[in-house]
Formats: sequence, structure tokens, C-alpha cells
Amino acid sequence: MQLIKPRIVHIKVFRNKIEVIDFKSGKTKSVLASRSFSSKRLLIADFHSAEATMKKALDAVIPIYFGVISPSLDVFIQAMEIYNGGLSMVEVRTFVDSAEHCGAKRVVVRDGSKFYSANQVIKLFNQ
Repeated sequence: MQLIKPRIVHIKVFRNKIEVIDFKSGKTKSVLASRSFSSKRLLIADFHSAEATMKKALDAVIPIYFGVISPSLDVFIQAMEIYNGGLSMVEVRTFVDSAEHCGAKRVVVRDGSKFYSANQVIKLFNQ
């Protein structure tokens, strides 16, 4: 039995920019990296900078409880650039680890080749 319903957010990763959409509040925040995290080949080449940027965007849209972003956070993360040929397992792992380091309990990763509505994202976590 789950006491707290997970908060679901959509994180879009661009070159050196993170956009977070919180479906519960309807808030959206885009944050440019203070230190570049992308390279020519990789959307996330610097974990630390990407995670700091992601955390800053999450903090702007989600209330913090007892020093933690949310007791239960589900993240749908989408690579919006540099995904020709699909994402490799290494890239998927990079996105999952980065989201988990920012407090995500469950993470779903997709590339930006398809538009996902809020209902589609929520449905992915309820399957």
C-alpha cells in the first residue's frame, strides 16, 4: 500500500539546458547550465554539472519537504537532442543515474523523437 502518491515530473534535456515540468502544480522551469555539461557527441558529458542543473530546475518547481525534494518522485526524462539512431544503454544509464541522484525513485527514459502528453507520461508510470 502506497501512502504518498508519487509526484511525476517530465525532464527534457537539451544541450546545456534542462527543462522540468511538474504535472501536479503545472509549473515549468528551464535552467541553463552554469558550467557546460554537453559535448559534441554526448548530451550529458559532465555528470556533476548536469545534475546540478537538474536539481536547480527541480527545486524551482517542486516544494522541498524536510530537506528532500519529494518523498516519492517519478521522473520521465527525455533526451531532446543528440539521439540519432536512438539512445545507447550507456546514455540511458547516464540519464537514470542523474535523475536518481536528484531524488527520483522511478525513472523512464525516452528520446525526443516523439511528443508525450502529460496523460501519456502518467500512464507509463501506472502500467
